[in-house]
Amino acid sequence: MAEVRLLGLCATAEADPFGEMLLRALSAPGPMGVRLDVYAVPSVTPPDSDAGEPSGQADGRALGRLVARSDRLLITAPESGSSPPEPLLSARNGLTWTKGTSPLTGKPAGVLTTTHIGTAPTAAYCGTERKSG
Repeated sequence: MAEVRLLGLCATAEADPFGEMLLRALSAPGPMGVRLDVYAVPSVTPPDSDAGEPSGQADGRALGRLVARSDRLLITAPESGSSPPEPLLSARNGLTWTKGTSPLTGKPAGVLTTTHIGTAPTAAYCGTERKSG
């Protein structure tokens, strides 16, 4: 049986304190034939910074290679009434910038939300969730 490679994406601990911990717990040895690699998407260095090449460009290329090698994506994001954290949005935008060559094309994905309280009275991220929730 071929190994199924999952890529777990999360924001850094500053943006989502529980996302990486959840993915690391899920990546503990589990079923044979399943591998979960965890990648905390860093915040992007502004293009006009003095740091030379924006870190987002190099990080984006590395993330693109990881996504291309994975079979599926598992994304964590904190529950909130607004959009997911900036690092995840920037990563998504960078990976989908060029249509037809995006490593996300046809890649199944799942989203796990995190919260620091037992029940979070928050708005859903998308219309489908709102209709079914």
